[in-house]
This record gives sequence, structure tokens and C-alpha cells, in this order.
Amino acid sequence: MPQVTVHIGGRNYRMGCGPGEEPHIEALAKTVDDKIGEMRAAFKDLDDQRIVVMAAVSLADDLAEAVGRQELREDRHQHEQ
Repeated sequence: MPQVTVHIGGRNYRMGCGPGEEPHIEALAKTVDDKIGEMRAAFKDLDDQRIVVMAAVSLADDLAEAVGRQELREDRHQHEQ
């Protein structure tokens, strides 16, 4: 199984992935690391664990909004047919 090392929140993590998925995993890790950086800049007085949790919840919220928009588009498309 291929492995990739990603940098998130100031630490390196080695992760297994499928063949050819390395760039995708690296891009996902960069998204997480960028969100952690945003949270650190906005909430300088919070510890790392809270920052990581806040970043995870923020990314989950972004995903939920995107899924909701996609479902709305699919519903509209079905009603048009």
C-alpha cells in the first residue's frame, strides 16, 4: 500500500492510501492545515486541541453546506423533468 507524509497543524503524519491517491491526500491535508492556520490566526489564545476541533467542525460545516446545495440542485433537476 502506498504511503504519503502530510503536514497538518505543525506535525507530519504518514498515511496509507490507494495507488495514485497521493496527490489527492496531500491536497486534502493542505485544506485541513490551511483551516487550522485560519483558526490559529483568529483565535490566538486557544490551545492546539481546541483549534483542531474547531477546524474540523468548520470543515464539516462546509461539507454539509455543499451537500445541501447539491441535493437542492438535484431536486430542482428532478422536478424540471
